[in-house]
Amino acid sequence: MISAFPPFPSARAFVRRGALFACALALVIPLNADPVTDPFQPAPPPSASAAANAPKLPDLAPIPSPEGPVGFSIDLTRRRQTIENFGASDAWHSDIVGRTWPEADKREVARLLFSTELDSAGRPRGIGLTLWRFNIGAGSAEQGDASGIAPMGHGPGPTRVECFLKPDGTYDWTKQAGQRWFLQAAKSFGVQQFIAFAKSPPVQFTRTGKAQNDNQPRANLKEEHYGDFARFLGEVVQHFRDHEGISFRYLSPINEPQWLWSGGKQEGSPYTNAEMARVARLLDGELRRRGLATEVQISEAGDLRFVYGARDNHADRQAHAFFDPASPHHLGDLPSLSRTFAAHGYFSDGHPAEFLEVREKFRAELDKYGLKYAMTEYCLLRDGLGKTTRNRPIPPIDSALQLGRIIHSDLAVADAVSWQFWTAMDTQRDPTTGLRYYLIERSLDRVHYRPNKLLWTLGHYSRFIRPGYVRVETARTDGLDDVTAGDRELVSAYLSPDADELVVVAVNWRPHAVPLRLTLAKAGKTSPVPAGRVYVTTGDPDTNLDPRAIPEGGAFTLEPRSLATFVLPLR
Repeated sequence: MISAFPPFPSARAFVRRGALFACALALVIPLNADPVTDPFQPAPPPSASAAANAPKLPDLAPIPSPEGPVGFSIDLTRRRQTIENFGASDAWHSDIVGRTWPEADKREVARLLFSTELDSAGRPRGIGLTLWRFNIGAGSAEQGDASGIAPMGHGPGPTRVECFLKPDGTYDWTKQAGQRWFLQAAKSFGVQQFIAFAKSPPVQFTRTGKAQNDNQPRANLKEEHYGDFARFLGEVVQHFRDHEGISFRYLSPINEPQWLWSGGKQEGSPYTNAEMARVARLLDGELRRRGLATEVQISEAGDLRFVYGARDNHADRQAHAFFDPASPHHLGDLPSLSRTFAAHGYFSDGHPAEFLEVREKFRAELDKYGLKYAMTEYCLLRDGLGKTTRNRPIPPIDSALQLGRIIHSDLAVADAVSWQFWTAMDTQRDPTTGLRYYLIERSLDRVHYRPNKLLWTLGHYSRFIRPGYVRVETARTDGLDDVTAGDRELVSAYLSPDADELVVVAVNWRPHAVPLRLTLAKAGKTSPVPAGRVYVTTGDPDTNLDPRAIPEGGAFTLEPRSLATFVLPLR
């Protein structure tokens, strides 16, 4: 069906393979921890973790060690996009944790996600997310087995979600209690930016009577309920603003419309571009009628290539469809429509030649219409290295570095102003690919959790690059091309709003130590960077954002297979 970019599967192939959405579905069994007899302790790392001790994967091509110091020149005068936020999604496991765990324990989970505090050794206690995504449920949880969303393991699947709208047309604002807890926890830690997103209309509005589709490439929304869906979303946004103190900056009414969403795994609905435009126009009127400043984000495309390419899909060429004035689906004149295009980074994350080319074409398409880019969902959907799933463990640092490369390419190639991970929490199901889907692992049967390398990898960006920082251009002094550099070391730099601090993030893919030299370029002159701090993550399980001093002059040796974030005062 979609053959322009092999081996990307068609939507029907996705259904057959049970991977319609970009995350794994976890087994859920009732939480039965007794906080008195089983006091909470974070679960220790496995004593003989296969993933941690696995040898380097044989299909990682041999990479030479550097012949000398690798230099990067940072030009403070060549400024690119302004960063708005880094975030993550709540969804199913956040609801379970927020609803059932003891207050102190779930507060510690929230601290890992949102805190900007340092511990006594100067290490970050959390990754300081500046945005939180809230999933508006469609009511599959109330339907139970009749929802068509299959239970997983020994209990109801976590992908069934409650809905605020009752069948009689009234609202129950006690629903989604665990997710609402995390909204308030994020706010209490200082998060000020929130997104609400819907995967499906409420079940009473759908053609199938469920939050699952019937394998047809059209919206699972009855003709007579388009306006009702817009009013429902407006009511939710207004309630949270007026009664819970949460103002959603963005509202995303449609999620990955390219997929058919008929696999019984989670809530979802496809949409054609015409159907999406209809929803957006109705929603624009509803938000303005209510006096809501929330912006509508289109379109949460399931692959960046659907935004710029014609791919024999009911929802392709979306930048053209919604922002070209000649298009019958043009939305560019809607006051509430965001000029930041939302899309997901899946399936273009293999070798640097792939993910760089896709993001270059994507950026060029958005530039035609003057659009910014928000990467609103990504996890390591394939095997943790952007390849097909394999039957052997992957070292956690390998997955972490792959994530670092993708974040770098979205920021430094596609000029993303926002970068958001899917999802904050999940459960471990497969020790060979376990680090693909989540930042924090939660236990199935106890009140236990464990942060992983992906959390700290995102923290290399989110903890230090704050809203309002501006990306400035960097250049390799050895002139290495971008594709080759993707398998070596990647460096990006960000300047604070008042230009008194520079943050530089380095991803070292090489299995070798790399002597790094950072210099500043300004007004035609080059100077060494000042002394500062660097935060390092390596393959060692305990080395995560460890603080170290960097002397005047910018000379620092990157450890093999590591990430480093430099925080450099400029005044």
